[in-house]
Amino acid sequence: MRQATLSLMVGLFGFLGSGLVLAHAADVLTLVPGLITLLPASNALRGNIYAPLGSRLGTYLHTGLVRPRFERSRVLDQNVLASTTQSLVMALLLSGLSWALLASLGLTVVGLENLLFVAVLSAVAAGLVLSVAAFALSSVAFRRGFDPDNLNAPLITAGGDLLSVLLIVGLGALLLNVSFSPLLVLPVDAAALFATAVLLGRTWSLNRPIARQIFRQSLAILVATVALELVVGLTLEGSLASLVGVPALLVLIPPFIGESGNLASITSSRLSSAVHLGIARVGRRPDAFARADIRDMGVVAMVTYPLIGLSVFALSVLLGVPHPEPGRMILLSLLAGAAVTAVVLPLTYYTTLIAFRLGADPDNVVIPVTNSVVDVIGVTVLLGAGRLLGIG
Repeated sequence: MRQATLSLMVGLFGFLGSGLVLAHAADVLTLVPGLITLLPASNALRGNIYAPLGSRLGTYLHTGLVRPRFERSRVLDQNVLASTTQSLVMALLLSGLSWALLASLGLTVVGLENLLFVAVLSAVAAGLVLSVAAFALSSVAFRRGFDPDNLNAPLITAGGDLLSVLLIVGLGALLLNVSFSPLLVLPVDAAALFATAVLLGRTWSLNRPIARQIFRQSLAILVATVALELVVGLTLEGSLASLVGVPALLVLIPPFIGESGNLASITSSRLSSAVHLGIARVGRRPDAFARADIRDMGVVAMVTYPLIGLSVFALSVLLGVPHPEPGRMILLSLLAGAAVTAVVLPLTYYTTLIAFRLGADPDNVVIPVTNSVVDVIGVTVLLGAGRLLGIG
């Protein structure tokens, strides 16, 4: 509980940074139609690709397959290859589906080539940073006596969210500054398509069984993630006017959604490692280890959500962001958080159970599933609770 709470509190700063960027980038989000639709899925993909990488690294360190040293190995190389390929493939899919969905609904959206430009460049830049960070964090934590399963998901997800928001908003501003110039956009798109084809061929090769297994087991889950997150993006696109009217809500959304997903990710990572090590089992009913973890994460959640509301209020006051009074902000976060926690902790356990029953590695599939469901439920519950309390 100490380690999980500490990592959630540190991760909170990253999510708050993401919210502040959104609150101060309302003009970019408005002038580049479709950009905010990319944001939830892009953020989710960073967490759903690199948090599982961190979870696998924790398992490898616990089981001795990887040593906590900065050195290349077959296992590590193939994990990084699989994660990079996942990022590029999903960026292409995300930009294509976002553009097609918005256009089919008759909503204003920039050209497909522009969404592809933003999605691909943000995926590459964030991926490079997060791959190194995942291994460095796991190795240092392991050597210092910390459990990487308690630290990886919150810190990687928070860092990934902040990077994604900065990159997407920054690339959107760049497109505005160059007037969406095809001389800049089209060469980047062409290079991305070529690089994706090359990496996909290497990942799918029978000579790289670890990368192939990771990519094969996670592909359907990540595609479903993109589809679910587009629902979140459309919800935000439709609520953009009310969110811009109460910018503190834009500050609140990333930490609320991010920390909710992190609670599920910590639970999943710990349970997966425990089962691999033989100190826990998953069945129709949670055993003593799983019950203790679910109980502890419930306690952590009830401490975390009021702190999220209080932190958002304090930051809004400090930086002059329009906001409701502190009581309503804290109550909003607590009520929505309690509803999300009641769903996500049982969901995490039974998703892990199903993964083991189907012969899949939970480190590859559980975090993407739970995080995507958390995002859809979290945004819906948060906006609904906001309206109930007269916020937004």
